[in-house]
Amino acid sequence: MKFGQIFLLTLVCCSGCTAVIIPPATKGTDTVPVVVADYGYHSTVIFPKSDGGMIEYAFGDWTFFGQSEKTVGNALHALIHSDQATLGRRLLDRDPRQSGLAEATGAKVLIRFDAPREKVLEMEKALDRRFSEHLDTIMYSDVHHLYFVKDDDRYNAAHNCNHFTADLLESLGCHIQGVVLTSDFKLGDNGEPPSRTHEAKDMSTPRLASHE
Repeated sequence: MKFGQIFLLTLVCCSGCTAVIIPPATKGTDTVPVVVADYGYHSTVIFPKSDGGMIEYAFGDWTFFGQSEKTVGNALHALIHSDQATLGRRLLDRDPRQSGLAEATGAKVLIRFDAPREKVLEMEKALDRRFSEHLDTIMYSDVHHLYFVKDDDRYNAAHNCNHFTADLLESLGCHIQGVVLTSDFKLGDNGEPPSRTHEAKDMSTPRLASHE
């Protein structure tokens, strides 16, 4: 059996794996809502911008994801030996606690939790610097409604978009339990009184408030 076939079999076997997000303890701290968006095959992180509105970041392979050349061959190449990673983002002109975010983004499922404002601001600055490093490669995707730039990180099966999501969440103080492979994240309990919601999308046509 070839490596690609072995990998696909492994992916199918692990498709039921779920990573559990244990949100950071926030009692007594200034917090803002953070959202993990599950699109059914990849995940992103959405959070409020310091100057208003919200911003979404995504990670993937430059050809398969950024340029939407979604053939089986490109998928296998991206997972096994990607030539170039990409970082995508879009701005959403909406209040972080406003309802209807799933419809606005096109996500199938949203997971919300609160994170320390200071850590979210640090993440915002770091991602903005990272995105700005390759602005000369910027392109817009009508398929994903995202702006993409080339990224210096490596993309492969062991470091895909969902690992990127997990890394961002850990930078906010979250703890990730279980195997990170698919976009199937669940929200766990950090021991504080529950105040978080799980929002499911109604599959209507996405409505985007604004782009960059």
